[in-house]
Parts: sequence; C-alpha cells; structure tokens
Amino acid sequence: MNGTKKYFTQDFIKFFKELESNNNKEWFNKNKPNYEEFVDEPFNLFVKRLLEILCKLDGTIRINASEAIFRLNRDLRFSKDKSPYKVFKSALISSKGRRHKAEPGFYLEIGATDIKISGGCFKLTPKQMKHIGNNMHLVNPIISKQTFVSYCGELRKTKSSLTFETLLSSELVSSDELDILILTHWQIMLPVVNIFKEILKQEKQ
Repeated sequence: MNGTKKYFTQDFIKFFKELESNNNKEWFNKNKPNYEEFVDEPFNLFVKRLLEILCKLDGTIRINASEAIFRLNRDLRFSKDKSPYKVFKSALISSKGRRHKAEPGFYLEIGATDIKISGGCFKLTPKQMKHIGNNMHLVNPIISKQTFVSYCGELRKTKSSLTFETLLSSELVSSDELDILILTHWQIMLPVVNIFKEILKQEKQ
C-alpha cells in the first residue's frame, strides 16, 4: 500500500466552499475550468488509484473509475431543493459499481468540510435486510473489537442500509498519504463487507 502522492490541493475545498454559496448553473459554468482542474480530474485519478489497490485486496472488484464515481449533478425530480449540484464528490466502489447499491462495498465522499469514509450495504430490500439481520452473529465478533470501532465506527442501521462511517476533516484532502488513510479504513472493513456478500449470496439461493 505504498504511496506518497498528493492528488488534491486546498483549491478542491475552496471550490466546494464557493459552490455552497453559489449553487447555480451560471456560477458553475463560469468556474468550470477550476472544477475540471482542481476537482474532477484529481478525483478521477484518486479513485483510479484506490481501485488499483482494492482490486488486489478483493479480486471481485474489477470496475473502472467511471463505474464508481457519481455525477455532480443532483437528481431534482423528487426534491424540493432545486440546487443543481452536489457540494461534494463521491464514489461507490464494489464489484458492481455505483448503479448497484445493494452490493456490499465502500463509499467515499469529499466536500468542503468533511471526508466521509463508509463501508457496508447501502440500499437493501426488506428481505435482504431481514436475512442479514438473522446472520449478524457472523460479523458481531469483528465489529465489536476496539480497533474496528476506532477506525470504522459503530454499525449505522436504517430501514434499507447497514453501514459503518468515519468522518475526517477535509483539510486532510491535500495530504500525500490520503490514499493510505482511506484504504486503511476500508481494509479493516473488508472482512465485514465480504461476510455481507456471502450472506446475500445465500439469500438468493
């Protein structure tokens, strides 16, 4: 997991701070060159780097960066908030990519304030939730360990998700060891993610 390359500068944070106050197409179009140079291109390279390492840890992950990274444009169809853009860049890394949120995997979100590092199941059916709930004894010994809790947090459960989440300061975005930091969290989560995969495979049988 060696690597000391800096992917981002503080201009990444600056862009999103300004976008939060100017979330409109006119401002975005005017500042699109900054978005492409300081946000989009480095984020794509960063996710590509994360995928290169993760595929060595989990051979089922063979997607490319474009299959993991979400668009910056918000889906406004069912939202009262008509702001056109998200104020963060994000990616969902799993064996099936961002379009298949039921597949256990890893999520990264970087905005003006926080770096969100998550792992688990992000959108399950009620049947899948019940099946994993009936098999939590398989992961409880792992997720109760102090090392796991200190890195990954406690289990966060909604009606359709089971995830672990850590928030770090976005000031770390310009660290030349950001990839190592994120991958360390994900590597600790990996055994749980793999168990979730196996449980869901059994549910389909």
